[in-house]
Amino acid sequence: MIRAEGYYLEAVIMNSIPTGLQKKPRVLSLGTTKHLGEDFIAEFQREFDLSVLEICPRGQLKSRLEDDIKEHGPVDGFIIGPNSIPYYPFDEEVLSPLVPGCKIIASLTSGYNMFAVEWIAKQGMWLTNTLDAVAEPTADMAMFLLLAVFRNTTNAEQSARAGTWRNNLNPTHDPSGCTLGIVGLGTIGKVSNFT
Repeated sequence: MIRAEGYYLEAVIMNSIPTGLQKKPRVLSLGTTKHLGEDFIAEFQREFDLSVLEICPRGQLKSRLEDDIKEHGPVDGFIIGPNSIPYYPFDEEVLSPLVPGCKIIASLTSGYNMFAVEWIAKQGMWLTNTLDAVAEPTADMAMFLLLAVFRNTTNAEQSARAGTWRNNLNPTHDPSGCTLGIVGLGTIGKVSNFT
């Protein structure tokens, strides 16, 4: 039930509501949506009733969801924003207030290992992630770290800051002509342009 190709909020939600009873589906975002841009939010709100659940400690999330649902009604879609690390894992303990109304959980992260995927699927909910969202920046950082190791830049920087430039620094390796093996070759490996 994992969909990595993008968000399927409208299709999943609207297809599960009987014709004639359709109103704007209620979508709740965990944390701010400002990073999405005002134009996108305005367009999104034409189709969906979007509200934001302010950031809170993980221990309070379940009760905050319960309070929000009591006050505003069931949630059709739940968006988990980019600052979600403090809430891991997203499991039954945290997500149970969304059942049975929620049809889809849309995560703005690239992974899904922080989700109780089997439990979510058993509830009949879709789980989406943004597979390629951070692939290029991660590949860039991998290249940066690889060159830092080759060129011993950490020690060189520390030496320069301490005013002992070139003291105790050994010549470094030249990466040109080296062969790099990428194990796994997932999305990050595929966008890495090593030459």
